[in-house]
Amino acid sequence: MTKLRIWIAATIGWLLVFFSIERLHGPINLASFVYVLAACAAVTVLVLPRRNSSSLAFLMTSTLALHLGLKVTLGYEVFGASLPLTATEASSLLITVLLAQRIAASIDEFEEGAAAVMTMHLGGRSTSFEQGQADLYREIRRARQFKRRVSVLALATDGTSTSVALNRLIKEVQHNALRRYIDARVGKLLSDETKDCDIIAFNRDHYVLLLPEATSEHAAGVRRRLQRLALEKLGLRMHIGAATFPDEEVTLSGLLNRAEGEMRSIVPNQVSPATEASPDPAAETVST
Repeated sequence: MTKLRIWIAATIGWLLVFFSIERLHGPINLASFVYVLAACAAVTVLVLPRRNSSSLAFLMTSTLALHLGLKVTLGYEVFGASLPLTATEASSLLITVLLAQRIAASIDEFEEGAAAVMTMHLGGRSTSFEQGQADLYREIRRARQFKRRVSVLALATDGTSTSVALNRLIKEVQHNALRRYIDARVGKLLSDETKDCDIIAFNRDHYVLLLPEATSEHAAGVRRRLQRLALEKLGLRMHIGAATFPDEEVTLSGLLNRAEGEMRSIVPNQVSPATEASPDPAAETVST
């Protein structure tokens, strides 16, 4: 929070100088549109959902290009005797964008820290998809070599909850932290309710669960059981798509695409407590 306060204070100080620069130094006469362009660029930086060095460089380049384009279009002189003024305008725009980016980055750090505090008590053995990809490929190769079956499940929640406490939490914390918290709770549930040999990986916005030696019937039972447990224990409706090797696909990418496609095509109201009350007996073998 200290860093955020410092950058906000620096930005306010800079804006005071920027909007008073013509009074502070008479010969400087910035183009009127520069003030509007600076405000628009700063707002754009603050509302961007993901901020990284590449997006910042792109925004700076775009702002400078738009600045030059507007100067030419509106009939302002760019080079020659007006070159120092053009450079001053461009520098002012870049400083404004950079300060806005530092505020945005500090906000991101605060959100990440808040989310980490919220989820640090939740254990589990799930990994990122990049880290778990090698294990997923190894299981598919093993199944192909020994002619065994493997099922892949793609699991996601819609972020809504039947829990009053969680709904209250939605109003108290920002969406990003809440999303992280929900993902962590789902990962803990999967870790607790699956075998040690099952592979769990988190892929951007959903989980991937690989079940060795699982037929399509067994995978269907696992799906119903996990949906029921998510609703009972977490108050979350879980949407799950499944694909089985070698009945439906023979590659990991094919299995993932089929499972994820089915997961995303599920209508939210299809998952209900009534349909989940009778899990398949095969699913009971999932828990350790």
